[in-house]
Amino acid sequence: MDSEGRRNNRADNSRAGFEKREKRRTIRGLQEAIDNNDVETVKQILTGDFDVDFQYRSQTALQLAVKQGCHEICKLLIKKGANVNMADAELNNLLNMACWRGYLDIAKLLVDNNAGIDDRNIHGSTPLNTCAFRGYTDILLLLLQAKCNPDLPNDHGLTPLHTATKLCNKEIVQMLILGGCDVNKMDFERRTPLMMAAELGYCDIARLLLKGVDSSLEDKQGGGGSNFQDKWRGADPNLQDKRGATACFEAASMGHVEVLNELICAKADLNLPITKGTSPLLESIYTNHLDVALRLIQGGCNVDQTDRCNQAPIHAAVALVSKYFNEEKATMMSLIRALVEAGCDLNVGDQLGERPLYQSVCGGDHELTKYLLDRKADPTVITNKGEGILHAGVYGNNSDLMELLLKAGCPINVVNERGEHPLMTAVLNHSDIKIVRSLIEAGSDLNLQCKQAHNMTTLHRAILHYYSEAALLLIDSGCDINIRNDNDQTALYIACEKGNDEIVKRLLEHPKCSLKITRTSAIPLHAAVVSGHPRIVQMLVDAGCDINLIDVEGLTPVQHATEEHNFHIAKLLLKYNCDLNFHHHIKRLYRCCLKQEDQHPHFCLEPLFLALTHKDVDLIRLFINCYYTLPTNTIKMLTDVFRSTPEMSEHFSPQLKEEILNALRNATKHTRKLQEICRGAVRQILGQGIHLKVEQLPLAIRLKSYVLMDEYFGSLDSVIEEMELSHPFTLGAFRSVHDEEEGQG
Repeated sequence: MDSEGRRNNRADNSRAGFEKREKRRTIRGLQEAIDNNDVETVKQILTGDFDVDFQYRSQTALQLAVKQGCHEICKLLIKKGANVNMADAELNNLLNMACWRGYLDIAKLLVDNNAGIDDRNIHGSTPLNTCAFRGYTDILLLLLQAKCNPDLPNDHGLTPLHTATKLCNKEIVQMLILGGCDVNKMDFERRTPLMMAAELGYCDIARLLLKGVDSSLEDKQGGGGSNFQDKWRGADPNLQDKRGATACFEAASMGHVEVLNELICAKADLNLPITKGTSPLLESIYTNHLDVALRLIQGGCNVDQTDRCNQAPIHAAVALVSKYFNEEKATMMSLIRALVEAGCDLNVGDQLGERPLYQSVCGGDHELTKYLLDRKADPTVITNKGEGILHAGVYGNNSDLMELLLKAGCPINVVNERGEHPLMTAVLNHSDIKIVRSLIEAGSDLNLQCKQAHNMTTLHRAILHYYSEAALLLIDSGCDINIRNDNDQTALYIACEKGNDEIVKRLLEHPKCSLKITRTSAIPLHAAVVSGHPRIVQMLVDAGCDINLIDVEGLTPVQHATEEHNFHIAKLLLKYNCDLNFHHHIKRLYRCCLKQEDQHPHFCLEPLFLALTHKDVDLIRLFINCYYTLPTNTIKMLTDVFRSTPEMSEHFSPQLKEEILNALRNATKHTRKLQEICRGAVRQILGQGIHLKVEQLPLAIRLKSYVLMDEYFGSLDSVIEEMELSHPFTLGAFRSVHDEEEGQG
């Protein structure tokens, strides 16, 4: 269809078509003459009769002349009747085009011919705003003298004054002020030019906005001389934007102390906060502009004004001190001194109830803490979480600081909401042992029980958290080592469970250590057995713990060792002459009775059955040899069950199955020798502590060795020692083992 339309146009040989083509040729020739600034050709063409506003290449001849800066041609076109308010696709009128390019003579020509001085382009910019942006003072003065509106904003709400301020064009700012613009006009974010100047640090611009212009410029612009100054009120320094920020807040936030000086001279309110409650002083401290903060204090701001989190300037300043050292810290200290000298409240609490002294101590700052104490900061205050200053001293982990606090009279047994006093908190945080010692020597309650932690004492928790040094110090300081927690556990029980040999040894050596078992739910020996600590088992047995005691589960230590498949501990208990049949002597209900179908003692908990489930042939053979009286019925029943239960025997290889059956068959097929029967009887009579008792018997050394079954247990001690070395408990033991291995390597 396009090609058909072109053919129709070419075929249009009518008079109208001829005239249209002639007009186009004329306009094309006119614009070519304008491009070449050929005034004479333009005059010649303009003598003809045609529409001077006819567009060629989307613009009129006058638009092209303005863009090219052809003043004489513009006069000719306007005289011919060209439209002075013609706009381009972006709604820029001719005056806006001239202002953008800085053509003063053309701008004056357009203004004189009634061009729209307040017309806006697609971005909302008027010619005046364009002049302010481009910095053309002569055209701007022309527009102001033509009485344009100086306060029309663009699409961002920026007036010419905003624009000039943002670009730091002092001369244009002066001219706009003399031109009567509103210095308090706000953009869409409710920001005034003064706020912009304060944010950007333009001190001269801020001074102009606050105080006005000099008289020499007034005379040059014709602003009215003294009449203007009489009417001038200056920018309002206390207006707030959408965030609630004032010019003072902006200057404080960005660290522009010179702008702040101008605002203070203009009597700006130094305390107006933003919507979040942050004052200029707080903001200057947050942003680390200490010179601004000091100037605000000198200017008389409120040094106790808090934000909505109850954070005061002193809180913010103290929080910053611990981050700096040397010269920077000295600067921060000068700020704190200025706040104190200005009368700030040293005992004000923030949202968490933390005072400046608490913050300083938490940071471990000795110098600042001493300064605050010297200025009568209260050392007895408590936070909302119930923590005292000594809790903070524990967090700061500075032993010298702790000594200072104790001398200042800080309460030593304050209990926080977690049920901890400072000593317990120090243990839980693995604080310097000097701090722990200081708190103990100052009179901390060594036996405080934490209700929120199952009534554990500080000693319980020191052992539980592997702080051995503190635990030993507590023991030596006289704490009650026999206190039980809600789970009926003593410190000895926890040490046995955690495998801490050193603590167990110290507790057992303590004259007040009680091995009396009041409840069978927390027996130290059982804990050591279940946790797999043979050295501790040995120490407990040597100290006199009952190796046949049945716990609340209905199990003896050897049953626990077998159930956990700990061969060496089971062997150790047998060495000390535990009774493999002791559970048969007790006729009562235990927890195990709730799980098993048969009556106590339960077949599934027999040591032989447990050893069988672990496929341990060596342990089965050891048990058979260590029974005082061979349990023939149990062995026969075990053999039948093993043979007849596919679910049990299918997990064993044929070879292993044959070994186990042979061991069980041999036990029942061949009766014990008389010597073995006698040994079993002697061991049963001697019971626990067999080694000391055998030494007192009038027997030959060989017979003593036979009774003690050294052929089975002779090398056990060396095996256990080797195990302990390969699995050290403490870091020191680990290092020694590591160093030894390195030496061997």
